[in-house]
Amino acid sequence: MKNIFSVLLMGLLAGSLLAEQRYELKFEVLENQGIAGGNFDVLIQVRTGNEGFALGSCNLVFQYDPEVLGEPQLLKAQGFSGEAYRAMSLSNPTEGRLSINVLLNAAGEGTAVGREFSGVAAVRFKIADAGGIARLDWRIEPPNATLVFADDEQTLLTAGSLTGLEMPIPSAQLDSDGDATVSEFTVFQNYPNPFNPATYIRYALPHPAEVKIAVYDVQGQLVRTLLNGPQPAGHHAVGFDAAGLASGVYFYRVNSAGLEITRKMLLLK
Repeated sequence: MKNIFSVLLMGLLAGSLLAEQRYELKFEVLENQGIAGGNFDVLIQVRTGNEGFALGSCNLVFQYDPEVLGEPQLLKAQGFSGEAYRAMSLSNPTEGRLSINVLLNAAGEGTAVGREFSGVAAVRFKIADAGGIARLDWRIEPPNATLVFADDEQTLLTAGSLTGLEMPIPSAQLDSDGDATVSEFTVFQNYPNPFNPATYIRYALPHPAEVKIAVYDVQGQLVRTLLNGPQPAGHHAVGFDAAGLASGVYFYRVNSAGLEITRKMLLLK
């Protein structure tokens, strides 16, 4: 009797520990061409909110404004498609609502999710309104709520921090062929500002060029390098997630083709 009680107790404790497993989701802007008909690409990312877990089947559902963004398509599946999983798919249950569908083939064979954000899928939208604001919000209530299972295919994981996205789509002057024209290297004020904890740094290039974007504190110490490499001409946006940093003033410095522009931003927690 004592052994049976011990086994039952251990099972209950294990079940409670599994129930406490949390996942976190966020968006990262990969490309914002800033013109009607241009591309607005976002990367959906996941990490554990406490202890690590292996990802089972899930539906990651988020909402968008169809007057600003349209024609969603799966641009690239990351580490949860193929092999242990079926081919990832995208579905549009209602207008303005999108679901990334991850289906595990067999229980116990899922890919581990760690404490650092890892990519799930990149989604491409066509910009419908170049003067609008792109807003992406996770769906947490039925119908079509976000559901994430551990790879036992039975344990429904608890949502932790689900970070949405709010970003203006910069209007760009068009030439006679309808293409975006950038006459000079430009760095825009980050948006939102003040921010907590994420913001976006937007810039424009008249020609393809090497670009470096770095963030510094008020003492001039390097906090993080956000980008360092070649970029095509046009409008771009880079995300900065300040989770873990103290409130205060920070500076971002953008270097390209021998030019340097520095702007101030304010983190308020």
